[in-house]
Amino acid sequence: MFDMTPRRNLILVCTDKTKAYANYFQLLISSKDDSEESVKGVQDGSVDTSVWTEEQFDANRVGLSSQEHIIFVGESSMIDAECRLMENKFDNLGMQYGWLGILPVIFPQIV
Repeated sequence: MFDMTPRRNLILVCTDKTKAYANYFQLLISSKDDSEESVKGVQDGSVDTSVWTEEQFDANRVGLSSQEHIIFVGESSMIDAECRLMENKFDNLGMQYGWLGILPVIFPQIV
């Protein structure tokens, strides 16, 4: 009757140029593609995503906790500033991956 799947929130922060990519990423995450035998990507219903512009992120920054999961999509001076302290674990093919503290950050550089 009630869905007891633990849910996580994910904020996708994008630039004007990368909004379509962020929306597509949100669609992929929220798609119902699991079967009884296997999970494709993330388990269906386990992640709630929101797409925010840089302006929305900046306006809501004070209310964000350290428990928020954030993915920055694109490249801008604001995103560069947010990720400057990120410990890179992967930096190849136009994508950087790492984390600040314990939270993962993905920073694709989409042209």
